[in-house]
Amino acid sequence: MKLSALPAVLLCLTMTVPAMAQSATRSGASLFGNRSAPSDDAPAPPPVEEKKPTAAQQVYLDHLTELGLDPRVDEDGDIHYVDEGIDCFIIIDNDDEQFFRLVAPGIVKLGLFDNIGATDDIEVVCRSVKCAKGMIVDNHVWISVESFFESREDFAKVFDRCRGSLALGVETFLEIYEPVKNDDN
Repeated sequence: MKLSALPAVLLCLTMTVPAMAQSATRSGASLFGNRSAPSDDAPAPPPVEEKKPTAAQQVYLDHLTELGLDPRVDEDGDIHYVDEGIDCFIIIDNDDEQFFRLVAPGIVKLGLFDNIGATDDIEVVCRSVKCAKGMIVDNHVWISVESFFESREDFAKVFDRCRGSLALGVETFLEIYEPVKNDDN
């Protein structure tokens, strides 16, 4: 998009969004109806059944447990653990059991004017840390590492190296990132 078109787009958004919000407010009652609190006579919801981990998940869980990282399978089937204070996830691709993505989401929440500087800093991470990728998702910086392994027995060797790259990617980003300072403060 050309910069000269940007004011027209912003004007269009400032006129459209309030109208959409007003329309959504008017139609909200018709969508959801008048809901009241459940009565004491209502049956209790069934207990949540814990799913047994798949064979692929179990490989990850076992290795992370050996490392003392206390992993859990989340509702999406991803493996969540905390590594040196950073929330991390192993994203499993059910169509490719030899591939995994290691993600540290939400490293930094970006301010209104931070995206350009953060994008430059993400590029530094991508260039300087092997296998590390950075991205902006919902105004948060994510760092990830993706890799393949030949067999499940090889996963531990590959994971340990990827874990180091992820940690270095996060550390590198946090060292160079400087949020935009607001002049009003």
